[in-house]
Amino acid sequence: MQQEFTCGDHVFQLRECWKRIKKLQQHLKKNKKDFYSKLALAKLLSKRRRFLSYLKRKSPENYRMVLKEITNARDVL
Repeated sequence: MQQEFTCGDHVFQLRECWKRIKKLQQHLKKNKKDFYSKLALAKLLSKRRRFLSYLKRKSPENYRMVLKEITNARDVL
């Protein structure tokens, strides 16, 4: 059964953060000198790391679910 997450949920925020990171990485491949996007990417990577550590502490089952989704998405790419 697929869970529905609200926008305040940590799993949802983590997924959205992942999407933004992916978009910024694609943008930076084309625009290598875009300093402000590099800063934004660094902030998002830090935020993602904090979300993952929080999720690992508070909800290990959701943490494993998110990691499984991420590895499946990487296999598709």
